[in-house]
Amino acid sequence: MPETLALVREVERATPRPPSLPGTRSALPLSVLRPPVLVGREAAWRQLEAGWEAGQLLFISGEPGSGKTRLAEEFAATQGRWGRIEARAGDRDVPFASQARAFRTQLRRWPDVKLPDWVRTELSRILPELGEPRLLPPLASEAGMLRFYDAIVAALHLLHEHEDISVADDVQYWDTASARAFAFAFSRLADAAPRGARSLRFIDCYRRGELSPDARMHVTGLVEAGLARIVEVDALTDEDVKRMVAAMGLGGAEAHVEALARYTGGNPLYVVETLKHLLETDSLQREWPQRLPPPGRVGPLIQRRLERLSPLALQCARLAALAGAFFRTSLVPGVLQVTPADAHEALAELEAAQVLMGERFSHDLVMEAVRAGMGPGEDRVLHARLATVLEEDGAPSILLAHHWLEAGWTERALPHLLASARSDEQVLPPELAAEHYARAAALMQSLGQHEDAVRARAAEARCRLQSASAGVLTPGPSGGPGARGSPG
Repeated sequence: MPETLALVREVERATPRPPSLPGTRSALPLSVLRPPVLVGREAAWRQLEAGWEAGQLLFISGEPGSGKTRLAEEFAATQGRWGRIEARAGDRDVPFASQARAFRTQLRRWPDVKLPDWVRTELSRILPELGEPRLLPPLASEAGMLRFYDAIVAALHLLHEHEDISVADDVQYWDTASARAFAFAFSRLADAAPRGARSLRFIDCYRRGELSPDARMHVTGLVEAGLARIVEVDALTDEDVKRMVAAMGLGGAEAHVEALARYTGGNPLYVVETLKHLLETDSLQREWPQRLPPPGRVGPLIQRRLERLSPLALQCARLAALAGAFFRTSLVPGVLQVTPADAHEALAELEAAQVLMGERFSHDLVMEAVRAGMGPGEDRVLHARLATVLEEDGAPSILLAHHWLEAGWTERALPHLLASARSDEQVLPPELAAEHYARAAALMQSLGQHEDAVRARAAEARCRLQSASAGVLTPGPSGGPGARGSPG
C-alpha cells in the first residue's frame, strides 16, 4: 500500500550506517539498495496511466538497471493490491521453470487457497509436490493438453483472488513452455472470471531487445490489436540524478552529482553501484577518483567491489551465479566443502555488501559480473561439484544434465538427459521431450554411440508425431487461441 511504501522510505532515510567492527565488513545503507525517491519517470507514469485506463496489458521495457521493476511496483501500488513474480536467468533450460516458480510464490503468499483436486492433479505435472505426476496419462491428445492449460487458468484465478495486479519481472528469461502457457491463459482469463469479478491486470517488465523471437512477435501482436502498450524507460537527466542522490542522505555524495551523472549516463543502477564503490573505498568525502573503469560500464566497477570480498564469500557468489535460478543457501557447505557456520558468515557478508538478497542476486547485472570474473577451469570445477551434490539431493534430471555438460562430462550428462526426456514424455507436452531426445541424439553421435543415437532419434520422431496429432495451443496475434489444433 502507498502508506506502507512511505513508511519504508522513512526507515531507509533514517537508518544510519552501522559502525564496522575490527575485521568485519559494515553493511551498506538501505538507501543505496533502494533509493527512497522514484525520480525521472513522470512521462512513463503518464503512459502507464493511459494504458491502465484503456484496460491494456502493460509492458515496461528498458536497458538493464534502468529501474523497470521499481517503476512497475510503485505504479501497481497506486492501483490496487498487487503481487510480484519473476523469471530468472537459467529458466530457459528447464521447461515450465518460470511458471512453476510463479505458482510456488503465489501458494506461499496465499496458503489458505484451496485448489480443486483436478487442478492439483494437472499442476502436479510441473509441481510434483501437489500430487503424483507419474499416475497421469501422457499429454498425447488435444483434450489432454486443453485440460492441462485450463488447470493453469483456474489456478491463476484462485491464487489471484486477493490481488488486482500481477507484476512479472524479467520476462525475457521465461522458458518457452511457460510463455506459451501464459499466453494461452491470458487469452482465457477474462472469459473464465466469475461474473462481476474484477479482471486480473498484468504489468510485465523485460530488458529492451532481449525477448525471444516468439515472445517479441506475441507482444507486437497484442500492441497492434490495441490490447497492450509498451512503456519505454530511458536514462535519468542530470537533474534527476541530483534529486535521486539528495534523497539518499549520504554525506558527501551531493558534491559528486555532476561527475556521477556524467560517469553513469543516468542509469539508476550504475548510480547506486558507483556510490557503493565510493562508500566501500571511503571516497565520498574526497575528490572524484581518477582511476575508474570506462564511463557507462558497470561490470568492471562491480568487479572491483567483488574483489574486496573474502575468498569464501566470493566463492559463494560464484556458486550462486552458476546455480542460477536453482541456487539454495543449503548447497554451500556441500559444494564448497565448508562448515555451515563458515557458509553462514560468508553469505552474511554477501548480504551486507548487497551482492545477494536472500537466495537471489540484488540485480542480474551483479550476477553477470560475478560470472564474467570466473575462469573456464574454475567454472567447470564448480559445475561438477554442484552436479554431484544435486545428484545426492535428487534434483530434476534436466538440471543435472545441464551441470554435467557445463562441467565437460558429457557421458555423465547423457543418462540424465535421457531420463528427463522420458519423464517429460510422460507428464508434459510431447514437443518438450522431443527437444531433449534430439539433444541427446546429437551428443551420442559426437561420442560415437551411433546405435543409441538412432534410438534417441526414433523417440524424438515419436514425440513430434504425438505433438502434431495433439495440436499446439498457442495464442493468435490478438491474444486469443489461434494456432493449429487450439480450441476456438
